[in-house]
Amino acid sequence: MAAQDVKNYADENWNQYLESITELSKEQKNGNALVTSDKQMYNFDKITKKIYAKRSNGVPTSADALAFSKKHIQFVEFKSGFKKKITKNTMDKEKAKCDKTNAFCNDYWNLFFKNQETESIGLINSLQMKAADSYMTLEKQILPMCQSDIDRVLVDLWVIIDEDEIDYMEDTLADLAGKPTSKDNIFKKVESALSRFLRQKDANGNQYYYESIHVQSARDYENYLKNLLQK
Repeated sequence: MAAQDVKNYADENWNQYLESITELSKEQKNGNALVTSDKQMYNFDKITKKIYAKRSNGVPTSADALAFSKKHIQFVEFKSGFKKKITKNTMDKEKAKCDKTNAFCNDYWNLFFKNQETESIGLINSLQMKAADSYMTLEKQILPMCQSDIDRVLVDLWVIIDEDEIDYMEDTLADLAGKPTSKDNIFKKVESALSRFLRQKDANGNQYYYESIHVQSARDYENYLKNLLQK
């Protein structure tokens, strides 16, 4: 199976790129870790840079980490920037009044939230690019190195964001009940944006892209990792 072939190759050639999830999930700006865990994964950013080091046309984007389950290859991306201190649902309109007029300024706050939406769209676009580029690096560069059967590769994508799913519990329950969810549910927005990379088929009926895509909060992912260690 392709997953075992790639894992064997990684164990033999990329052990220098093994890092803890705590290290892999650190933000570049402030160095804060999104997820705290000693579990190790391969730094896929560094692996990608090594693979394309001698290419003259640059290095593609890449997920933060490469890992393996029994039969699947896993890409994991840790993405901060989705968590907002002020949202339409949490803002205190009394505190948001203009100091000079003591009135709520709709124009200012509409622009404020529009800018927030633009930032989130940029983050989602980045996730889409990483999803596509990471898969292409695996299929076109890594699998040939491993002499693996491309048709049998099973790949999962995990996206871990700095938002708390408890804030969207009502939407989650509505989704399970088959009812419409809020347009502001960032987990659903990310899932929807990445859905075009889920179980696609080529003209011959061969499946490509991701077998599954998971979008989780950092807290839920930490709980997932703890459950894995207990099994």
